[in-house]
Amino acid sequence: MSVIRMPAEGEVEDAAARLYADDRETLGYVTTHTRVTALNPEAVAAFEQLIRAVVPSLGMRRYELVTLAAAGALGSTSCRAHHGVKALGHIDADELERIARDYRTAGLAPDEVAMMAFAERLSGDSASMTSEDAAELQRLGFSDREIVDIAFAAAARNFYSRSLHALGVEPDIPPALPASLREALLKGNAHARSVTGRGAKTPSRSSCGAPSSSPGPPMRPNRSPCRTRRHPSSPTVPRAIAPRSRAAPPSGR
Repeated sequence: MSVIRMPAEGEVEDAAARLYADDRETLGYVTTHTRVTALNPEAVAAFEQLIRAVVPSLGMRRYELVTLAAAGALGSTSCRAHHGVKALGHIDADELERIARDYRTAGLAPDEVAMMAFAERLSGDSASMTSEDAAELQRLGFSDREIVDIAFAAAARNFYSRSLHALGVEPDIPPALPASLREALLKGNAHARSVTGRGAKTPSRSSCGAPSSSPGPPMRPNRSPCRTRRHPSSPTVPRAIAPRSRAAPPSGR
């Protein structure tokens, strides 16, 4: 449990109150991570502005795929669950469940697999990355702007999830997730678990969703590095497998 005192709804005002109200409007409750991060609402606003800046080039589908990959590498199961709910607005539930179990065998186009592998590697072992990682995305048709925004989106998830890890924020799991999808998201990416030791059947310490359904002490994620194998390029496969919604999200949290 975090030692940070989380203000009650009646104690916040101005920008912090707006963050609480946004959660109430979109989720029906105020999340634990909002109660903690709203102590610096200006920083939260800056984070959300960054997300709004990267979404237009990627589209919401790809933004959520990058976020899910980064969260998986970080061991942030509740972030995966929370963004799983958000992704349902842009990805079919059956496809999302396959992605949650292992995006490499989910039937995604090679460019999306490579994009998620890039985000996964950035989140686990960015120091080992070279220009070849970005070059692989170029070969699959991503523009330079899109590659920069993929890196920014993955790095932004690292900023937010790692901050919550450090602050000891309890995991929150959205209660509205269908049971099979919830299990897939919480169990985590099979490949990420094999290379990082992260991803568990119980929530990690990261929090990005609704009230926790699992009482007890928080789990500390494994800190081992993530080294992902490259996915072979296939330039003959179309880049997009679904229309991209470019509308910016109301919140990147």
